[in-house]
Amino acid sequence: MSLWEKYRKYIIIILAIITIIGWIAFWGIFLGRKVWTEEFGYSLSPERIWMEYLYGLVACLPFGLFWMYYSTGFPHWLTPPGRYAPGMRVRVWSPYMLTATAIHAAAFAAAGLGEYIRVDLQALTVAFASAFFGSIPAFLGLWFGQIICRIWFVPFVWGGGLGFIDVVAWTTMDAAIWAYAGVIYFKFYHDKPNWRRVKRIVICMLLAEPVHQFFWFLRYWIVNPYEAAIASVIADWTSYWNISWILVLIGLTVGAGLREAMARR
Repeated sequence: MSLWEKYRKYIIIILAIITIIGWIAFWGIFLGRKVWTEEFGYSLSPERIWMEYLYGLVACLPFGLFWMYYSTGFPHWLTPPGRYAPGMRVRVWSPYMLTATAIHAAAFAAAGLGEYIRVDLQALTVAFASAFFGSIPAFLGLWFGQIICRIWFVPFVWGGGLGFIDVVAWTTMDAAIWAYAGVIYFKFYHDKPNWRRVKRIVICMLLAEPVHQFFWFLRYWIVNPYEAAIASVIADWTSYWNISWILVLIGLTVGAGLREAMARR
């Protein structure tokens, strides 16, 4: 038994405590410094960039690590569909998991091209990966795929030079969202085979999508003062985010359904 397995309960508790402390620190500074106001700085000002790093690395990263580590307690989540047998020894960093991460990273990077036509293909891609591969490939594949995307495929981010600097921060935030969603999809879809498929999909969407939306909407008030944040929300919801939840639903349905079908073969 490895140390990670032997002390699993304590590691889970430690990660949970770190996550809670991170969020308390973030909210303390957010409210104390009135980050949503113009007093804190103009859109994508240096102050707002460091605040976004605080958000991404201090609050969201521990959140993502918690859910990834939580997923390792379910060995049947870490194997190819239909390949797990009770009592089977499963390695977290198996060739399957590494390959799954690489496939997702490549697909997610290429999906970034959807920005040129204002269609969030990355949402569809990561929802599929979360439902088919699980939490760890979802997080790592998104993180590496987004960095690759922003360097080679879509080498721009709104806000010019300062906008590009914040890529690591919001990519970490986004990856953490899908580490959580991967756990939700497996726990409430794959591990509930006796539930009707529609029920499983609805519950997964209700548990995961509000977190997805909340994390991203909070970012608007971190990188922008109030008025600019409202304008950004309206602009994105009328041209981009308005169909993202539909693409997430499609990715979840196809990814979960395909894994389920392959497991039955």
